[in-house]
Amino acid sequence: MIAKKVFTIKQQVVKDLATGLTIEFKAREDGEFRLYLSGSILPLGNREIHFGKEGDYVGAGTWLKGK
Repeated sequence: MIAKKVFTIKQQVVKDLATGLTIEFKAREDGEFRLYLSGSILPLGNREIHFGKEGDYVGAGTWLKGK
């Protein structure tokens, strides 16, 4: 049996000035969280990755929303 890991996601923005890549973690009120990757370095556009309340991968796609 694999033990579950306990973790906490805090909202945070990390900007890499050398590449122009921005990594943003956002917690939602429903307990899920998102990881956003944005910047001109991404050839297929900005990305959004969804995680569930237990930290499991839910899905990913192109992030169409701007700030």
